[in-house]
Amino acid sequence: KAQVREWRRSLRSRPPPLEEAPEGAPRTESLADCRERVVSYFEDKVKPSLRRETNVLLVAHSNTLRGLISHLDEVPDDQVPSLHVPNSVPIL
Repeated sequence: KAQVREWRRSLRSRPPPLEEAPEGAPRTESLADCRERVVSYFEDKVKPSLRRETNVLLVAHSNTLRGLISHLDEVPDDQVPSLHVPNSVPIL
């Protein structure tokens, strides 16, 4: 249990890689890796829509949202493990 919690909550810890992954998908990644991926997507695809004042609905796994929120809210790396994203609760 402790090891799984470490993989799920820490910023840099990665689980063991999968033997195979779908093309283009990582075999393993940490929250930091996920954050890099989601922030890049946010900057390229979502932010331009927000600047045009277009409504945008983001739906994602809580860990993906933790990565994005930690970037947008400038959460210090040592506080990211305690960042909580509740299930099924809109964040405006």
